[in-house]
Amino acid sequence: IEHAVMHLLYARFFHKLMRDEGLLNTDEPFKVLLTQGMVLKDGHKMSKSKGNIVDPNHLMDTYGADTARLFILFASPPEQSLEWSDSGVEGAHRFLKRLWAFVAAHQTTIKNINHIISNGNGHDAWKTSSNELKKTRQTIHQILLQVLSDYDRSQFNTVVSGCMKIFNQLS
Repeated sequence: IEHAVMHLLYARFFHKLMRDEGLLNTDEPFKVLLTQGMVLKDGHKMSKSKGNIVDPNHLMDTYGADTARLFILFASPPEQSLEWSDSGVEGAHRFLKRLWAFVAAHQTTIKNINHIISNGNGHDAWKTSSNELKKTRQTIHQILLQVLSDYDRSQFNTVVSGCMKIFNQLS
């Protein structure tokens, strides 16, 4: 947080200087500031001097960048501190593997759905579907409404949770 605040001060200083010189016509450099929480490990702020850092190269080599991103987004609201968890990273990796396996197994179905939607027949297809499919569609739409609201409020952890719920409904 303290690091981000210093960058904000510098950015505001230079922005206002350029505004005063007539180079800009806005008062502030940013519309919104989201100050992220600290990353903790074993209850302490990660620090090279404390020796409690996670090697990002090892993380990328072992799990990939998508797993790291998913874990960080899911583990905590962005403004709160995040407690690093190796088991949480492994869980994110397992979820992504399940997701990719699902997509690979259903590529033909996904292509057919995209074809139906692009031809404007998506609504008619749902009319003739079973009650179970209609209920699944309704549940997914309810989750999507919540996800959109959470996204607008920068609550990315619950956005990820909503995506996981949708995946569970589809699978």
